[in-house]
Amino acid sequence: TLSLHDALPISANGNLDARIKDRMSERTIEYLRPSVLDDVPSTGHVIIEASAGTGKTYTIEHLIIDLLRTTAKTIEEILVVTFTEKATAELRGRIRTAIENILRRPSASAPPKTGHAWVSLDDSACHRLEHALATFEHAPIFTIHAFCNRVLTEFAFHSGARFNLELVDGGRTFRTT
Repeated sequence: TLSLHDALPISANGNLDARIKDRMSERTIEYLRPSVLDDVPSTGHVIIEASAGTGKTYTIEHLIIDLLRTTAKTIEEILVVTFTEKATAELRGRIRTAIENILRRPSASAPPKTGHAWVSLDDSACHRLEHALATFEHAPIFTIHAFCNRVLTEFAFHSGARFNLELVDGGRTFRTT
């Protein structure tokens, strides 16, 4: 976890502190990219399904970094949907921390660990990561039911749904009926 001291300083307008920007312009930023991402298509939809403890969250957090590095202009363009609220909260925290760590870390100084390679970030990718960090609260990382609720609310006229839909616990509703 990050302490307040470790957090990247973000100004009131959502930009990184000038000291961080100056440091970033003086060096090349590199990060360890997992080689498993070589097997994931860079466009289209991706479903990652595996047993517990196999590295799904790790893969997803690095997939988002990779998309921001290569194709996505903003984090708002990347939809992440998972099953539980706990998984959603963990993904949000880990993705944000990964972005912060990449922006804070100096160039590669050690050989890459097994299954990873050092990848350099160009200025454009660095700016997209900065923007992603500054606008992270808008990242569309949802549970399935929260995503469906958002779509039904945003497209209420098209779907014929009511504006103030309420998410309910299906198990509790079933037991009380």
